[in-house]
Amino acid sequence: MKPVSRFPSWACAVAICAFSGTAAKAAIVVEIAAQDLQTEQLGTLFPTNALVQLVNLGADGAFNPIALGDGGSQWVSGDDTLLSFNIGSSEGHTTDRFDVAEGAGQTGFLLRTFDFSAVPTGTRLGIRWFPAIAATAFDATGSALMADQTRYGQFTRQGAPLNAEGDPTVIPWIVPANVVGVTQAFRFDPLVTATQGGADPNSAGVAGQTVIPEPSSALLLAFGALGMLARRRR
Repeated sequence: MKPVSRFPSWACAVAICAFSGTAAKAAIVVEIAAQDLQTEQLGTLFPTNALVQLVNLGADGAFNPIALGDGGSQWVSGDDTLLSFNIGSSEGHTTDRFDVAEGAGQTGFLLRTFDFSAVPTGTRLGIRWFPAIAATAFDATGSALMADQTRYGQFTRQGAPLNAEGDPTVIPWIVPANVVGVTQAFRFDPLVTATQGGADPNSAGVAGQTVIPEPSSALLLAFGALGMLARRRR
């Protein structure tokens, strides 16, 4: 499927094709391309072996901040969940743990195709990237990897497309309904920063989020800060 032609140097696009017909089940092929994903430092490109995840954002269509103390998987919080569909690659990666290496092999550039047996209509999706965590190091709980202040980036578009250029096949990051017997092709509205002529801020490609610590750690940090203030006042 052709990328958005206007944005060859910075694009984060998703194309969804829903196929049905003689097959008993419809298949959904999701292609994700992203260029210039970065670390927390603007201008430093995302490593080829670092972790990327496809996130089900839940009914609210919004990312919930990752909090270590919520008792969940530690990779997601609130009503967010990880999808675990097989990407079908030789690496054995799934949608909850993949990198940019196979798709493009270039630092900061992501190009992956996911073959889903089923994704419910209306599922709201987004991607997250973790510059300091290798995709091969992923574990289901995240407890061995996630720590206070772990940096990550995230992107979705749940509202009206900003970079569609009038293309009716460009839609928000919401899985559309499959019309039985009809092949449909869509592209999720791409991330395109102002530097590259798009409507997104330059910070959109940066890993600007940090993991929220457990309550006990946060209290210790707060007491430490109060102690420092008390010493300064003496």
